[in-house]
Amino acid sequence: MNLRQRAGANYRDWPFVLISAGVLLVCLYYVYARIYLLPQPGLTIGSNWVVTEILPCSPTGAPCADDVRVGDRFLVIGDLDYETYRRDWRMTPFGGYGAGDKVPIQLVRGESAQTMTVLWEMPASTFTSPLRDFGPLLMFLPFWLAGTVIMFFLQPHDRRWQLLIATNFLVSIWFVSGTDAAWQVRASSLVLRVTSWLLLPVLLHLHLIVPAPRWATIRPYLLSSLYGLAAIMIALEIWWIVPSGGYLIGLILSILISISLLVTSLRSHHAAASRQAARTMLAGLALAFGPGILFVLLRGESTPPAITPLLTGIALLSIPLWPLFYTYAIFRRYLGDLEFRVSRLLGSYSFGLLYLIIFVVTFWVTNQWLGMGEPIVFGAIISTFFVVLAPLLRPSYMRLVEQIFHGAIPYEDTFIEDFAGRVSKAVRHEDLARVLEQEIAPKLLIRQSALCLLSGGHLEAAYSQGLLPHQLPASASQVDYIKTTASRYLPPTQLVPPELSWIRLAMPLQLGHRLLGFWLLGRRDPDDFYPQRDISLLTALTGYVAIAIENAQLYEQLRAYATELEERVNERTRELATANVRLQELDRLKSKFVSDVSHELRTPITNLELYLGLLEQVNDGAKRARYLSILKHETKRLIQLTEDILDLARLDLSRESEGNGNYKVAFQTIELNALVENMVEIHTPLAEANGLRLRFVPGRQPYLMRGERNQLTQVVTNLLVNAINYTPQGQVWVSTHGLLAAGQVCLLVQDTGIGIEAEDLPYLFERFYRGQQAGQSTIRGTGLGLSIVSEIVRLHDGQIQVRSQPRQGTSVIVRFPLTEAAAPLSQGAIGIIDNGGSGAQLRQLLQEEQYTAHVFADVADARRHLAEESLALLIANADRAGELAGVDAPCLWVAADAGSAQTLIASGQFSFRDLLAQPLTPDDVLIAIHAALARRP
Repeated sequence: MNLRQRAGANYRDWPFVLISAGVLLVCLYYVYARIYLLPQPGLTIGSNWVVTEILPCSPTGAPCADDVRVGDRFLVIGDLDYETYRRDWRMTPFGGYGAGDKVPIQLVRGESAQTMTVLWEMPASTFTSPLRDFGPLLMFLPFWLAGTVIMFFLQPHDRRWQLLIATNFLVSIWFVSGTDAAWQVRASSLVLRVTSWLLLPVLLHLHLIVPAPRWATIRPYLLSSLYGLAAIMIALEIWWIVPSGGYLIGLILSILISISLLVTSLRSHHAAASRQAARTMLAGLALAFGPGILFVLLRGESTPPAITPLLTGIALLSIPLWPLFYTYAIFRRYLGDLEFRVSRLLGSYSFGLLYLIIFVVTFWVTNQWLGMGEPIVFGAIISTFFVVLAPLLRPSYMRLVEQIFHGAIPYEDTFIEDFAGRVSKAVRHEDLARVLEQEIAPKLLIRQSALCLLSGGHLEAAYSQGLLPHQLPASASQVDYIKTTASRYLPPTQLVPPELSWIRLAMPLQLGHRLLGFWLLGRRDPDDFYPQRDISLLTALTGYVAIAIENAQLYEQLRAYATELEERVNERTRELATANVRLQELDRLKSKFVSDVSHELRTPITNLELYLGLLEQVNDGAKRARYLSILKHETKRLIQLTEDILDLARLDLSRESEGNGNYKVAFQTIELNALVENMVEIHTPLAEANGLRLRFVPGRQPYLMRGERNQLTQVVTNLLVNAINYTPQGQVWVSTHGLLAAGQVCLLVQDTGIGIEAEDLPYLFERFYRGQQAGQSTIRGTGLGLSIVSEIVRLHDGQIQVRSQPRQGTSVIVRFPLTEAAAPLSQGAIGIIDNGGSGAQLRQLLQEEQYTAHVFADVADARRHLAEESLALLIANADRAGELAGVDAPCLWVAADAGSAQTLIASGQFSFRDLLAQPLTPDDVLIAIHAALARRP
């Protein structure tokens, strides 16, 4: 990042700094007010003016006076009565009184409601007096720190991020102002009420979108109502209209509703990731507030005075688990390498608190039950027992935390040993891939994975699970990227090449200093997350995988060597046994080939000799030019014939090699649609020069087959050239589609040409054969094109079929074995804005082609639908473009006629790819829709 970028980033952070600093200043101000501005009367009262504690005035623990007791309710303190205190949040009890002042107090005592007046002497202030509540005051710090850390260090900056920051900052203010609320120092009571009303909509808003958004239809209206209610209640609080306990009721209701929303997220119909996040958040709430609730329920008159501060301290130390668990549940996928440390910290922190709680409660209850006279000795025994037990219980607790955090299944202690035993038996790459795909990946809840081995600088997939072929890394740049990100979790926000965005973890397969490949891991239940615990496990597993790959490669080499030796022996035996038959067959083929070639070469050579002689005798310039033209044509014909003969010779050689087990043609995986599309694009100028329309309609999914690219290119080229040459006018169609039940892919070339006579069809693939229609035409040919096509198709284990009628055209159908048919491309829903009643016909057409189609009455109807569900494509009249500006969906526009379409394209408003002209034909509509869907990002 350069200096200008740094300066820009610092400038954008300034609002965050101001917000965080502002909240911190408010909290510190109330800490200061509590310590230095609050009166120190030597007792504690609640907001109802009931005495909750009388502080000691001397080192011996003696109270300041016996006139006031715990449980008394004050009616008047000095000149301030309770009703005035309730109506005016600016009034502070014991305000204006200092050390040694005697304050007249009117109070009510006991069930008899006896009213009495006492003089309370303000005690002398000591150093420890203002600091006794310093611990509770600082409880705002965890929430302020959590909000600040989230603000500056966590991504993404979405609505959850905003609400979590607001919640933490508001709770920090709520804590610090609530400590002073009963004394109302510096309007702390009003700040507490305002903060409580603000927390009501913020908490509900947070739990309506976390762990997963819900009630999308009514949520905007509900939130507007909640924020409006909060604003109204704050205004009423300022004007002293709301009852004193109203804010507390509202806050409790919002907390209970929030907890209910989290509980409902645990239902099975919610996504697994949502259930897991809800479990984590509920666990945080239970651990944060459970100890305080438990101690309140257990606390009584028999509680030892020494235990009370300990219980209070534990309860206060538990509260920071709330923001920590919430932050972890929402942002754990974005913590990167810190995730492991955070999860371990939360687990250890919560274990320590729970263990301390269990220890205190056990000591307390057991001591009361047994009536131990020597609590020190009994405490030493209990403490020793718990210290010894802690290391034994902690691993089980940490596994439970991992189950809550990650939804992880517990692994057996022998998991790695069992895996090593299974892998050691996988002596082939196929066996190893089967173990990883069918045993290990399901055990780890992995739904997307691939084992890619390095070969010649690029990666080859030994297996892939849940992936399309184009998602597998192939290029050197992709391999380099994987190397730089190996062994660490890649969150969804990481900038990655689009085709590799599915990868969440790349485990290197390394043996010593030699890199063998990668085990690539992607989608995983429940939320595509790989915690450090699982990364460590996978690191250990990949060590065994690397050894197994090396063993498999050695095994393959040994087996290949043994097979080669065996084949050599068998080959010599077969060669001796069949040598005579092969020689006879080769002699027959040679004789036939020489006869055919000599016959076919005689005509162009004779023509060359004839016209060369005429050229020597003629002096007429026009005749010389014509003779030269004929000589050039015959020369090209002779060259083409020679090339075709050589092609057939090469194919014969390939066939013979295949029969002998020495197949010379290198096959590779080829995507048929791309190859055909390239050939159609190359031959389109030839078709247009002949006044023809050449169209390619690919299947709606990629088709993978094994073949030799140059030979398959020659098949498509020969069929296209034949169709174009023998079609005087009309069209040539080329299409592909899958015959998945038969495991085949079909290539179909159709034309509207001169056709073929029925008696010629059986002989089309014989060498040098030309049918009657071809022979009567002026089109020159060698008669070898379809023979070459037939040989190549046979070498690829395919079939070829010709259907034709004279003067009605020809259809050539070629079927190849289908190696793999990728999953159909996601179509999505298509919307149609009805124009003049044509929407119903379009929808019927699309539904017949297995598209999902919606018809909208107008633009407003379409926008309402888009607000709730995205569309893959929207079809509308071109004159509606202005009304649809800004719509979040690709559009296909319909012009009134061809002239209007040309005008719109010329104006630059529309691309020809996105514009159809009426009248619409089914073929045009389907082709346009397929192209538009394929162009989607």
